[in-house]
Amino acid sequence: MTSFTWKYSGNIILLYGSWDDWKEAQILTRNKENQRQVILTLSPNLYEYKFQVDGKWLYDIEQPTVNRNGIVNNIVRILAPETPKVVVCLGERLGKDGSPTAILKHRVEKAVQVARNDRTVVGIIFTGGKVSSVEHLSEAEVMKSHAVSLGFPEEQIFQEDQAKNTIENAIYSKMILQQRCNFKVCGVYLVTSNFHINRACRIFTSVLGLDYPVIKEPIEDLLSITQEVLDDRLQKERWLLGFLKSHLYQYKLSYAYEE
Repeated sequence: MTSFTWKYSGNIILLYGSWDDWKEAQILTRNKENQRQVILTLSPNLYEYKFQVDGKWLYDIEQPTVNRNGIVNNIVRILAPETPKVVVCLGERLGKDGSPTAILKHRVEKAVQVARNDRTVVGIIFTGGKVSSVEHLSEAEVMKSHAVSLGFPEEQIFQEDQAKNTIENAIYSKMILQQRCNFKVCGVYLVTSNFHINRACRIFTSVLGLDYPVIKEPIEDLLSITQEVLDDRLQKERWLLGFLKSHLYQYKLSYAYEE
């Protein structure tokens, strides 16, 4: 089952795709998040698709695209059920003493649960560097330790301890997928908190590309942080947004584009 979602404005939203040679319109209806959505059953393959919004052809720039002589369509890879998958678990700032926060523990526990529930999962990538303090272990090391304490096999864990932000999480995770896992095509379960999942998914989708389709696995977290920590995060987010805006040509992150 593959979900297609339109998160932007519009009254009548239709979906067309190459799965039936662009013949039949699929009507999107509102889901629980008040977004327009349609769920289709598609065979494993690469498909192009596009939305028709109130009679105008639009594509979602937050999803992978292909440009054919100036005509831009979205494109999606549907994986075969037996395709290998990897869980990527994103780090979270450690406590002042270097211990994992409740949020970080929840992410690790979710990653282990996802890995155990899908027999095609071959391992977990824990990604996160020494963001809190150079004196502490990296977030990846702390996450790995917690996963091992839960009984997850250490030999199925890949540790990425250089990333300082979500963009680097995606870049370094892709390097592990390509160089250490040696996967040309692989599904990626992305585990992070619900308040972070949408932004993280956009970045990972842009960086990983079609060969590593991203599957969201958010956890429900109550975001409870001090004003000092919040201000620090907002400052970092402003820098990252500025970085993304200046590199749209590389990461292809923006809002919906109208032809």
